[in-house]
Amino acid sequence: MGVTREAMEKVGGFDEHFLFNHADGDLFIRLKRAGYKMIFHPEVTVLHHMRFGPTRFPEIMGRDTAFYYLKDVRPKSVRGWIGATINLKVFLFYWIFKAFQQKNLKQLKGISGFINGIFVFFKTNSPERNRILKKLAVLTGFLLLFGQAVRKLYPFKGMLAFGDAWPMPQSSAQAWEYFKTAWDTHNPGINMPGVTQISFMLAPIALLLKVISPEKLSWLIYLILPLPLCFLSAYWFLGKMVRSKVAKFISAFIYSVNPITLGEITGGSVTTLYAHALLLPTIWFLYKGFQKKGVNKSFLLFVIFLTLGYLASDHLLIWIVPLMIVYTVKPIFNKDRKTLVSNILKSLFAGISVVLLTLPYTYYYLKTALPFLGGGVKPDVLQFLLKNVIDTYNHWGNKQAMRFGGNIYQDLFGTDYHWARFGFIIPLLAFLSVPLHLKEILKKEKKALIIILCMIGAILTILFIANARGDLLNFLAKFPFLLRFRNPSRPSLLLAFFYLPMVALTLDRITSFRLPALFSKLRFGIIFVIFIATAYYAIPFFNGDMTLSKNRGDTYVIPSYYYEVTRFINNERASTKDNFRTLWLPWNHEDAEMKLRYLDPLTYSVPINYGAYTENSYLRDMKLVYNAFSKKDPQALDMLADAGVKFIVLNKNIKDTGKIRFEYEYQTPGLSGAPEKYGKLLNGNIYAEKIEKIYDKEGVQIYNNLRYSKEEVSQEIAGFAPANKDVNELQKIKNITIVVSLLSWLTLGAILIKKKV
Repeated sequence: MGVTREAMEKVGGFDEHFLFNHADGDLFIRLKRAGYKMIFHPEVTVLHHMRFGPTRFPEIMGRDTAFYYLKDVRPKSVRGWIGATINLKVFLFYWIFKAFQQKNLKQLKGISGFINGIFVFFKTNSPERNRILKKLAVLTGFLLLFGQAVRKLYPFKGMLAFGDAWPMPQSSAQAWEYFKTAWDTHNPGINMPGVTQISFMLAPIALLLKVISPEKLSWLIYLILPLPLCFLSAYWFLGKMVRSKVAKFISAFIYSVNPITLGEITGGSVTTLYAHALLLPTIWFLYKGFQKKGVNKSFLLFVIFLTLGYLASDHLLIWIVPLMIVYTVKPIFNKDRKTLVSNILKSLFAGISVVLLTLPYTYYYLKTALPFLGGGVKPDVLQFLLKNVIDTYNHWGNKQAMRFGGNIYQDLFGTDYHWARFGFIIPLLAFLSVPLHLKEILKKEKKALIIILCMIGAILTILFIANARGDLLNFLAKFPFLLRFRNPSRPSLLLAFFYLPMVALTLDRITSFRLPALFSKLRFGIIFVIFIATAYYAIPFFNGDMTLSKNRGDTYVIPSYYYEVTRFINNERASTKDNFRTLWLPWNHEDAEMKLRYLDPLTYSVPINYGAYTENSYLRDMKLVYNAFSKKDPQALDMLADAGVKFIVLNKNIKDTGKIRFEYEYQTPGLSGAPEKYGKLLNGNIYAEKIEKIYDKEGVQIYNNLRYSKEEVSQEIAGFAPANKDVNELQKIKNITIVVSLLSWLTLGAILIKKKV
């Protein structure tokens, strides 16, 4: 090799701490990182005189190779990591091959030498070793934090409902069946937007989890997974703007684990947290994609993350699309028509790509969900808004909004109030970024722009959360798709995004100050207290109480007997070829609907908030039937028969109290009261000759409605007819949409591979 003296002096020559083998490789890598180019001349002949010596011993070769890889090999792409992994495996298997070839076990010392090289590397006091140790410290902290939550949750008994109370499949076949029945039209309420979204996004995930892990661990992985994903996403995102690993770690922890993210889990909206994790890479690749010309690698990655985020929760589009429009029209201010046209074409490409990649879901959404939401909120939704929205916001003021929770989460988790007070440290750290970066703000540096934009966004979000009532709420009601923000948790996740860079920049500035030894220790103590405070603020995460067991009991746990009962009912439907309906008693949101939405989609009911979006004959007649049954009307069973109800299921395991009563809360009809009273009613003189008990097991009884006749069912009252034309069309082309979507994914993957991801 030939190296100029200037180049050798610039990189410091050969590393004196480096071991003999691969010293030249180490030099070349440092030269390349310094900006020098290596030229291979095809006509140059090099004579390399070699003799066998200690450096060629297996243990020495193995040791030096491990040292070299740890110090110098830093793959920055998927292709690079694959190459490095293959090289190491070939190297290690080489010694096994040599041992067999020479029939000499001493050749295996190459493997033991490799392991020894790892220890040798960590004994050296080098910058590379220190960088790896810092990364290992982050990894260890990450595993300890999230491992604690898993350890606390794993003893949890029962089957957890997830994703809008969709039960974790008990088998791979069941997971696949859920995916195939994404467009179940038997229950009009089943076609609400979130339902299909859940099926498309989570059935494949559930299927994968069932393959790789036991049943109980499957739902646990699904439940916990978005939190570490949020952490990793935030840690990676912050690496683009701050250097301190401590700053990145604490900020990412706040972003991923706080009362709001835990509240989303307790509310069954786990998909929202997947979108929370995907938001950061989506924004980053959007920024990088528009910086470069053409449809570049970053822009393609933006399309992928936007697609995944859209599938996880379509509210991500409400955040990303306006930002994409800003980047698209930005060249107008510079009067750059060429770039403007290019940006418009890129945005169109992104939109078309997302549609093609999600065609089965998007087609459904445009054909059924959008018209379903597009009708606007009906006048009688006022009760729903007053009860569900205003009651929620009454717990919230600016202070609670600023710290991701406050009083409301003290009530929800049933813990001591003291932990909720520690939330003040989050907005304090965020807004401290302004005085700590005042010099950069005055000089209008890039960091200043980030701080100002995030501060404005945070303040507006806080005001929205604290004042989303009255006229503002009426404004949201005019745009039904915006009603997803009626719950403070959705905009609070956006607030977490605005806080993230500000908190990280504050901590990064604190850790960057050069201080004497005494003050340096004091700074360490302050940072440690900050982390403990933020961790204590998320105490439900560490004590495993993320299922509201102290607030909602076993709402999100589906006992095994539910599966036994629904299996019996579905077998009866299959044997009689009759999609009859069932009436479950008592019927309420917590104990019945949340557990039966997918186990028995043919229940005579509607999902919660159904009436907030629509008013039709199905809902109107249901209220009449429910009310008649609660008043012990002798004609109630005939009315149920007209509605297609063949089986009446009495669940004595539900801890309901009081007399039998019809309720219409949150725009949803229900039948409440003590199960014993329903038992007396069904076995009493009023209905004794009209029903027959056919099932009695584990506290559940099933009564056959003898007044039921398949031929006499009123299709309109039962909600079966008229069939939804759009949904029927969708079912006809379901396979086509799936094929187009799969081909789109394969095409995009091929393009990315060609661009050397």
